[in-house]
Amino acid sequence: MAAIVVDGVRDAGYGAAVTVQTVETSYGDNSNELDAAYATIDSGNLYVFLAGNLEATPNNNAVSLFLEGAGGVNVWPNTPAVTFETGFMARWLLLFSADSTSLKLTFQERSSSGSSNGSATTTYNSATRTSNIGTLSAAAINFALHNGNVNGVGGQMVGVANVAANTAAASAVTQGLEIEIPLSFFSGKLAAGATSVRATAVLSNSALTSWSNQALGGYAVGAVISASTPPNFATATGNQFFTINGVATTTTTTTTTTTTTTTTTTTAAAATTTTTTAPASSTTTTTAPVAATTTAVTAPTTTPGVGATTTTTTAAADTTGTIGGDTTTTTATTGTTAAAGNETVTSGTAAASTEQTTGTMVVKETTTSSAMITQLSIGAILAAIVNF
Repeated sequence: MAAIVVDGVRDAGYGAAVTVQTVETSYGDNSNELDAAYATIDSGNLYVFLAGNLEATPNNNAVSLFLEGAGGVNVWPNTPAVTFETGFMARWLLLFSADSTSLKLTFQERSSSGSSNGSATTTYNSATRTSNIGTLSAAAINFALHNGNVNGVGGQMVGVANVAANTAAASAVTQGLEIEIPLSFFSGKLAAGATSVRATAVLSNSALTSWSNQALGGYAVGAVISASTPPNFATATGNQFFTINGVATTTTTTTTTTTTTTTTTTTAAAATTTTTTAPASSTTTTTAPVAATTTAVTAPTTTPGVGATTTTTTAAADTTGTIGGDTTTTTATTGTTAAAGNETVTSGTAAASTEQTTGTMVVKETTTSSAMITQLSIGAILAAIVNF
């Protein structure tokens, strides 16, 4: 879209009108008329274009533009005491008036939080019927007027029933009053959640003591508008306002909360069974060089208490055997001391001695927790008996 230039000439960027005049003007054709309203948003600014004419001389007339905002009023408190549509809460008045040399903007703000006033003036050339651009510095509002329109609605008498206007002719007007308002002007001053502004425009004299039938939105055809009575839009037929969209934006914030559920599974350790297998009993047989009978002597087995310390002492076994009449002495002592709990268990096996004439055989055997086995030959035993 081409940039909007504030010069009182409607740019193509405005698009279609937001409202078009419904009745002929009672204030003079091509002198005082409001043909249509346009609005657009561009580069952070609101642009409003009111097509028509504003007589500068000799009558010094005016156009009042009321804008709705938070904390506004339904009845404008100063002269004029304009009453708006039900629910329409006007906060700002931009009053434009012209004379032979100047175009003036008078600014008023009325709200529950207070009020303010301001004004700005720019040069108007009555010969060309155009003005320079004026700026209301306090609000950064720019404005301009081009009064060259010769088309639009026709004229009618004051105080008679309104006559229907030619809306096509009204929509074709390209000169008029142009206003630029920064969107920041509305920041924090609109109703909660509002993204649009409603506006009402009405034409009168600059003293606000005489009123035309030219309003946007328009009056109803057939209605009689009194010039001496301030407008009461609440009782008039139809809607005497238009809506400007997009003056504010709303931001929707979506917060996504992710809940993470952590499941901890604890697996008990499998039971461990430890099986301790005692060593198998062992029998050791020692055979002497001569034929002998082996006799196994096994000491009692003692099991110590749980956790006890076991000390086993096994004495050496000396065997001396005598063949053919030698004396054999055999001494065997088995002793076992056992205690339950954490005490010491001592097992001992004494030595056995045997004498043999043909040779000596020594058997030494240590077996943990078992008796020593002494083998004696039959011949040695017999020899011991004979000698006895």
